[in-house]
Amino acid sequence: MKILSEQIVNTYEYAGTIDILTGIDEISPQVEYNDEWHSYKLNGKIIPSVTTLLDTGEYNNVPEALLEYARQKGTLVHKEIEEYLKENKYGFTQEFEEFERLFNENKELFNQIAIFDIKTYSTNSKDKREKCYKQTCMYGEAVEYLTRIKVVKHYEIWLPHNKKGKIIDLDKEFRKEENEWIK
Repeated sequence: MKILSEQIVNTYEYAGTIDILTGIDEISPQVEYNDEWHSYKLNGKIIPSVTTLLDTGEYNNVPEALLEYARQKGTLVHKEIEEYLKENKYGFTQEFEEFERLFNENKELFNQIAIFDIKTYSTNSKDKREKCYKQTCMYGEAVEYLTRIKVVKHYEIWLPHNKKGKIIDLDKEFRKEENEWIK
């Protein structure tokens, strides 16, 4: 089983952070990423990130200190999961332990061409899941454009603090004919 996690994908830059991409072995770098400016270039032209394209302003009224805490926590959990998938190194957060449980109980899901987006928010509304679905579909479009391989499944791995996590089949909940929301 080949798993490409956040760091590997960021090395190859798909104009956004794909948390886990499974089922694709051959990837060639085509998108450049500038960490300082958090910007992407494809063939020398600046392109927006998927997160920027989907920004609805939902966090505009959240205090900056709380946003920064959430960013740091999310980064830590993502790094733990990445190190586990790439190096079999174990993390220490409760969210990591939930991921490990979900991963081991659902290994068959990780044997297909799929994108798994990791979310650590405390609640998981339908609006958040739909935004995650759109995000994974856009990542899938980028992967297909760059590799000519179609991503067939889109999942959210929801890891709330001090609660049981879930792997959510986003296609089952949101797939519409030919992704009509893109049109």
